[in-house]
Amino acid sequence: DGTYRWIFTQAAVLRDGSGKPWRMLGSHIDVTERKRAEQALVESEHRLRGILDGQHAFVGLLTPDGIILDANRAPLERAGLSREEVLGKPVADTYWFSYSPAVQSTRRDAVRRAAQGEVVRYDVAARMRDGELITLDFAIVPLRDSSGAIVGLVPSAVDISEGVSDEQEVRESRGRLATLSRQLIARQ
Repeated sequence: DGTYRWIFTQAAVLRDGSGKPWRMLGSHIDVTERKRAEQALVESEHRLRGILDGQHAFVGLLTPDGIILDANRAPLERAGLSREEVLGKPVADTYWFSYSPAVQSTRRDAVRRAAQGEVVRYDVAARMRDGELITLDFAIVPLRDSSGAIVGLVPSAVDISEGVSDEQEVRESRGRLATLSRQLIARQ
């Protein structure tokens, strides 16, 4: 019908007692479906990497004990880090969080809780390039296999610094307004 197929071929020469070629033995196996599945997996991985690297949020993959297996590009670039500087390291010991023993302890506790099956979420300050601290809405979610066993952890975070700053500004404005109101009432 004119379609192309992927064929895996093996061949061997059979020899007689004196070592002369006697026969040829071969097999051909159609592996077209396997090749299509491999290609689809590669394309899927490229699409996923494109999605993850296109995000400004932090998304990664940890072992159940908190070792970084993968991280998207945005948080690396924002902190001025290379993949080599974070992959294979405990998340608590990375540049983002190693500025404070208390933050590291909180991070280790979050990893421990997530490894036990809990979805953990909290706000945390993370260090960026030049020591700038930003506030992250941070979560760690257990990743389970088909039997329900926890095989990894998925950390994710969104920079909420602007919202935190706005909230602080609103609180300060309310405080100033309350002070002005008290002064006005006192003068009246």
